[in-house]
Amino acid sequence: MIKKLLPLLLLILIGCSEPEPIDKELLTVDEKGNFYYLNNLYSGPFRETLINGNDYTNFYIIGEIKNGIIHGTFKKFDSSFEEHKIISETTYDNGFNIGPQIFYDLNGNSYLFEGLFEFYRIVDSEGEDIYKPENFLGRIYYDYSQNKRLYFTFQTQEDNYWKLETNKWTRFNEFDFKYGDNFSIIEYNGKFSFDYDDNDLKSNKWISSIELIEPFKFKLKHIGGTTFEEGTDENEPDYYIKKIKDDEFVKEFLLYWLLILFKPQPKSFIVPFD
Repeated sequence: MIKKLLPLLLLILIGCSEPEPIDKELLTVDEKGNFYYLNNLYSGPFRETLINGNDYTNFYIIGEIKNGIIHGTFKKFDSSFEEHKIISETTYDNGFNIGPQIFYDLNGNSYLFEGLFEFYRIVDSEGEDIYKPENFLGRIYYDYSQNKRLYFTFQTQEDNYWKLETNKWTRFNEFDFKYGDNFSIIEYNGKFSFDYDDNDLKSNKWISSIELIEPFKFKLKHIGGTTFEEGTDENEPDYYIKKIKDDEFVKEFLLYWLLILFKPQPKSFIVPFD
C-alpha cells in the first residue's frame, strides 16, 4: 500500500512546487507588448538581468506574466551578495505598475515611498551640492490615493528668484504622477501656482528613477522626459529627499485640497503663489 502511495505523493509535491522563472531573453514580444514563449502567450514567472549600457549588472528582476502581460509581483534583487538581497518591489495589474513601491535596506527593513519628504541635497551634473537651506527649503508630498504630487517652498531671502513671500511655506506646483518601469516615477499634467503656458505643461513629463540611499532617504534621478524650461533633459540635478513627519503641515494642505472648490485656501502658514 505504501509503495503505491509514494508515486502519488511525488506527483503532488511536483505539482505544488514553484516553477522556475524563465529568462526574459527567451521570450518574444509583439507590437502590443505581449510576451510569447514558443509562439504561445506566456504565463508564469520570469527573470530579467538588468543592463547598464552594454554591460550586465548585479541587479535582476523576478516578476510574473499572465496571458502575455506583466501582472502580479515585481521584485528587484542585488546578486552581489552571497545571499541575494531584495532591493525593491511593486505590483503590476495587466501591464500597469500600480504600486505601492517598497524599498529595502541591506538588513531587510522596508520603506514605503509615499507621504511627506524634504530636500536635504540637490547635486548638479558636476557633482556640486547646490541646495542651500539657508536660502530656501523644499518639501514634496506624494499622495497615492489621488496620484498627485505637491511641491512647497520656503524662502528665507527677500531677493529670491520668484519674489515669493519670505518665511512662509508656499504651494508652488502640483503634478499628476504614475509609476514607471523599473521603479521610476512619471510626473505629468503640471499645474503651477503662477502664470505658465498650460498647453506647454501638458505636453511635458518628467521621469525619475527612485533609489533608497539609507533609511528614509531616497535619491530621485532624472532619466527621461523634458524639463519645463527650454525643453531639455540634459544636465539635470539629482534630488535627495528624506521622509519627515509634520502632521500640522499635512493637515493644512489636505484641508485646502478638500475645500479648494468651496472657499479660499486656509492661510495659517501655507500661502498660495501670487
